[in-house]
Parts: sequence; structure tokens; C-alpha cells
Amino acid sequence: MKRAVLILAFFAVPHVALAAEGFRLSLDAARVGEVPRGWTVSKTGRGPGSQWAVVEDATAPGGKALAQTSDQGPRPLFNLCIADETRFQDVDLSVSFKANAGKIDQGGGPVWRYRDADNYYVARVNPLEDNYRVYKVVNGKRTQLASADVTIPAGPWHDVRVVHVGDRIQCYLDGKRRLEVADDTFEGAGKVGLWTKADAQTSFAGFRVARAGHMPEREVADGLPPAPEGKAWKLVWHDEFDGDKLDESKWDVPDNRRRDGWWSPEAVSLDGEGHLAISTLKEGDRHLDACVRTRGKFEHAQGYYVARIQLQEQPGHWSAFWLYNACVGKIGNEGRDGTEIDVMEKPWLDDRVQHALHWDGYGKEHRSEGKVARVPGVMQGWHTFALWWKADEYVFYVDGEETWRTDAGGVCQVPLYIKLSDEIGPWGGDITKAELPDRFLVDYVRVYAIDSQP
Repeated sequence: MKRAVLILAFFAVPHVALAAEGFRLSLDAARVGEVPRGWTVSKTGRGPGSQWAVVEDATAPGGKALAQTSDQGPRPLFNLCIADETRFQDVDLSVSFKANAGKIDQGGGPVWRYRDADNYYVARVNPLEDNYRVYKVVNGKRTQLASADVTIPAGPWHDVRVVHVGDRIQCYLDGKRRLEVADDTFEGAGKVGLWTKADAQTSFAGFRVARAGHMPEREVADGLPPAPEGKAWKLVWHDEFDGDKLDESKWDVPDNRRRDGWWSPEAVSLDGEGHLAISTLKEGDRHLDACVRTRGKFEHAQGYYVARIQLQEQPGHWSAFWLYNACVGKIGNEGRDGTEIDVMEKPWLDDRVQHALHWDGYGKEHRSEGKVARVPGVMQGWHTFALWWKADEYVFYVDGEETWRTDAGGVCQVPLYIKLSDEIGPWGGDITKAELPDRFLVDYVRVYAIDSQP
């Protein structure tokens, strides 16, 4: 394995430049072999390690970087280098890194809302474990808040960004949001800095910090509720709809008659801006719309399901985000052996949103329960629609706010697959009055599961 160092390069003004809205740091005048002025080396835990100094690095902006050079850190040790004169509460922080060496651990990331060496938040990427995680460290004990599987090679540069506003935390990797969580352990302002674990020798560059007044537009947190005590949320499946073609390894697109229209692959596209578009079209004497589903590709029981959607504009059809499987047709054990879960149906062009459950088939034994929630402004812009499917109840959300809680049907205990669909029929109004084409957009779909703490 290649030997490396942990490197951080800053720009713009000598040493720390602190202003009302943020700061950047330059190492132009810093001496190679020393810790830059305004920074303090510290550690969480005991043992050798946490050795930081400015080094020359031709790959870093400005040719200099800050490096954690020790390869002696034991497993429980967290290496810290903290910017002394910083105090940020709501923060938008970014830094680049390259993980080059470490037998026990690799990678690292930024810390923020830092109180002392035993109390802070940290987001870190680890190429050895192929994961990206956000933690809180309280009284020296690290607790995982969220985790996502990522595959990144050691050696190349990667970009980490953290946005923390109020209790909402978003963590990005290479421009893509990977983690979402809410936590209010550290509510006030704190310092910012850098973190590695044990013998990790990784390179950082381009550290920038700004005060964040709000979460980025298009990037509202998924509204994850607090995980049960001793547990954490883990992202287990997602599609961000990047590229120019639907990922067929994740989605199946049926081609068949559906209600008063025809589900057709012709009505499915990606708009090139990171969105799935499901359109409603007129083709000759028939109407086309579509469905995409994860049948046979991703079928899962329980967890937190969320989609970010911009709704349709015309009457006669409706958008839907739902979970289904053929087991819904089983009769005799209520919904425990199969329930259609309609996270969102939107047949009305007003502030009403439908949630529903269906079980025991669709014949004379059919049972259902539903809730119509009112969400002012839901027809404008982007909104998240979510379900926390627990073992003993369902909890529905719109924009992170709970809208319905129920255990109707006894709660499904078997895997279901995801469906995003458009439906044409009188429930949505008169399709002949629609100005077509129309469409609804999906920014992403994500599924989180409860994970044990490491």
C-alpha cells in the first residue's frame, strides 16, 4: 500500500480569515514542517499519533498542504487539527481529500460545532470500508447518526461538503448528497477543523466555510425521524436519476393497458437535469402515461421510503408513489401477508394529498384505510413524500411533517417493491380537458433502513 500524508491547502488571505459570513485559510506564508498559525493539534483518546505539519504537495492548490503524517495511531484514536478562531453554528463547509494510506483506517473528513476534543460532529469517508458516515462524539464516545455505502479508490481527490442548519445535516460526496439526518445534540456555535482516525494518512485541500442561513434549494433534507435508541439510519437503496437514460438495473417499465390509458415506455424519460419525467401524452385516439417499478430488482420490508416530486398540472390523471407486490392478493391474515401502501396519490389539483392502504385482494374481501391530508402549497415546486414503515405501524410524511399514523390491516411484514406511476381516470377529472403533454418529475427516490451502531 502506498504511503501518504493527510493534506489541507487553503487560499485567499494569510492564515485564518474570519468574517461575518465565513472564512478561508491560506498557507502562502506558512512554514513547511510546522502547524500553521491559528490551528491547534489535538486528539480524542490516547496514544501516539495526531502529528500535523505543513508540507509541500504539487497536487494541492498553491503547492502546500497541511498533513497528518503519523502512521502510529491506535484504533481508538481520533486525530484532530482545529481552527482556533472559528465559531459557526449553521454552517456550509467543504473540503477535498485523497486517501493514500493506512492499515487500520483510511480517509477522514471535517469536524464542526466543535466544543472540545471530546464533543463535536464529524463526517468521514473511509475507502477501506467503502462507506461514508456522519457521527457525533459526546464525552469521547462516537455514535453513528447515518451511513451510506460508497465505493471510492484510495489516491484520487474527492470532495466532501457538509451543510448543517438547525438540527438538519446533509453530507455530500463529489457533489452528490449521500447522507441526511436530524440531530440536536450540539445546538450552539463551535469551531471547525479536520479529523482522521488511527493511522489514516489522507490528503485534504481547499477548506472553505460559510454561514448557512438555509438548506440549499433542491436539497431539502429527507426529514428522517430520529432512529431508535442505539440505532442509526443507513441508506440502502436510491436513484438520483442522473444521466440521460433510466437505470434498467433498478427499474422495470411495463407496457400494457392501464385504466383509461396505456402504460408505455414512451412516456418515461430523464430530463438531463437529474429528474425522472413521467409524462401523459395523446397518441392518436389513445392516451399514454407510464409506470416505473423495482419489481424483481429491489424488494424490501420496512424502513423509511422518500421521494422528492414536482406534481402534474393538468386534470384527468394523477401521480402516485406506492409500494406493492402480488402478495397483496392473499386473503386470511389481513394486511400482514401483503398490503398495497400508497405513500402518495394526487388526483386533485389543490392542497389535498391521499395516503392509503389496501389488503386482502381487490375483490369482495378487499379492505382499505385512507387519509386525505391538506398541505398548503403542495402544487407549487418540489415536495418530499415519505413513509416510515415500522414493524407495528405506518407513519406518513409530507415535507418532513407527519400527516398520518396508523396500524390498519395489522402492518405488512413481507417485502414490497416501489412504484412511481401516472394513472388516467375520472378520479383525476376529465382527461379531454387536459392540455397535453403534461408530466410529473421525480428528483430522487431513497430507502433507508435501521442499522446497528458500529
